[in-house]
Amino acid sequence: TKKRKYIAFAILAICILGVIVFRNSRRVATPLETPLRGSQIQKPSFHPVYLGSKPKITIQLDSETELPSTLPIYKINANPFTEEQMNALALTFGFKEKAYKASDEIFGNTYLYYSGYNRLRILPNQKIIDLKTDRKIDQEFKSTPANNAVDKIASDYLLRQGLIKDKSEISLDKVKSLTIGEGGHFIENKNPNLISVSYIKKINNYSILAPTAETGIIRVDLNSKLETYSVYIDDVPELTEDKSYPVKTFDEVTSSVELYSTIQSVNDGKADIADINQSDIKNVVVKSIDIAYVQEIKPDAQYLQPVFILKGTASYGSGEPQAVTLYLPAISNLYFK
Repeated sequence: TKKRKYIAFAILAICILGVIVFRNSRRVATPLETPLRGSQIQKPSFHPVYLGSKPKITIQLDSETELPSTLPIYKINANPFTEEQMNALALTFGFKEKAYKASDEIFGNTYLYYSGYNRLRILPNQKIIDLKTDRKIDQEFKSTPANNAVDKIASDYLLRQGLIKDKSEISLDKVKSLTIGEGGHFIENKNPNLISVSYIKKINNYSILAPTAETGIIRVDLNSKLETYSVYIDDVPELTEDKSYPVKTFDEVTSSVELYSTIQSVNDGKADIADINQSDIKNVVVKSIDIAYVQEIKPDAQYLQPVFILKGTASYGSGEPQAVTLYLPAISNLYFK
């Protein structure tokens, strides 16, 4: 009958309307296509920048690689060293003379202490401590000591100098045997004359890394007599957890890696990245992806942000493929200013 047809038509119309409403409600419930006003932050900057055209980068990872959907950023609470703190710190290293004050284009105020050929550089705003001693590195290691042995020597030194309060604050990152020639340049294929022991700190089970990929938050270099040759500390500032932001999806990583990533290390740091024209780096192949929080080199950074640590190989010059490390900001590009 006509009445039944009208009822059937009405039911069909209601069903269609319901589908439309359901789809619209689903669309509202998905992540925002554009961030809320005022929620964008400054994209982290890392050095060095590219000197030439960027290389081709291929991602050789499983598309099912699991990445977190969101990660927090951390507000940096500036708490620079006071002059009294710096002088007290210098005294523990044996520097008794007054510091020379200089101004650095990037880092701002820099304090330099000298004692003979020993030198201490302190950057109060970043809490960077850079010690170079006059100890010799002209003798090669007759045999390479075990990692746990040099870890104990280095961490005991840090504890004794008051540079850490407890060994639980730090985690061993790398132990590298190096050959350093005149002028501080790396020499390949020779017996090592220096062992570098680097440490990291962690937050929420993620590593906190220094701006330089191979440095670590704390690095202690030992000569062949297992004496402290140099110390570098880029300590973690006081942090307060702030907002959480959406993280790049795997597709966004793939589409933005060439545009937004920067090469931070070549040949495990043995190639000086600052001297490399990065247009000479070809065919970067990313084989692993990890997440860490990386300190920016700029003194006015306001947040500690998560970063994808991409590792793989790259063709450099005419030689064999070498290890390469890249940094890629982990937060979705939609949330950067």
